[in-house]
Amino acid sequence: MKKILRFLCLMMLVLPEFAYATGEDSTSMVSWDAKLKAYADHLEIKLIVRNNSDKDVKLEFPTSKLYDFSIMDGKREVFRLSKGRFYLQAFQYVNIPSGKEKVWTINWDYKSNGQRISSGKYTLIAELLPSKINGIPKSTQYVTKQEFTVPSLHDIQIEGRAGNYTIKGVLEDSNEKYYYTVDDGHRIILKKKAIRISGDTNTFQITLRLPHEIFAQNESLIFSIFNSKDEPIFIQNLKK
Repeated sequence: MKKILRFLCLMMLVLPEFAYATGEDSTSMVSWDAKLKAYADHLEIKLIVRNNSDKDVKLEFPTSKLYDFSIMDGKREVFRLSKGRFYLQAFQYVNIPSGKEKVWTINWDYKSNGQRISSGKYTLIAELLPSKINGIPKSTQYVTKQEFTVPSLHDIQIEGRAGNYTIKGVLEDSNEKYYYTVDDGHRIILKKKAIRISGDTNTFQITLRLPHEIFAQNESLIFSIFNSKDEPIFIQNLKK
């Protein structure tokens, strides 16, 4: 009887440590992150799950809803990816080799209930939704938060051909600074110039007159708009 009691006491000491170590290992195997690029007419969202371990990782999901994210204006939710969507009610699996990552790219058009949201700062909250990692039930939540700014410049339209172009768009806040350039992918054709609104409106118009030899000798003529931080928010090849 004493031997049995000793054995049970020993197991009570060993098993919790083993369970804790196993759970911690499976949790620390993967990391979850988001990288955002705010363009004039969409937010590029890259959701990244990385295998940080020296072993392959298998993520198990109870449905085809592998992840979800919401866009917050302060404490108010203005958009949720899963809202109004239907998901396959069947187990899904994602295998990630050691040291590798799985990336999902989503482009969000800044619209909430069919309307573009106002320019300004927002927060993305994204969650990875596995139920098991390598067969072990998930013991933690994988959530990442990232702030971004919706540009006040948007609805850009380009008309013209053969070096002569008219670029139009909306600029909601005249106090925000935006600039444009033209390059061929290697060198600057048109140096940085400020974008200004037209009169009392919240629109802008840019007229480009590029010399014929510049247009003829370059395979690419890339028109770009930058914000005050020199981050590109719009890029388009004028020759395509």
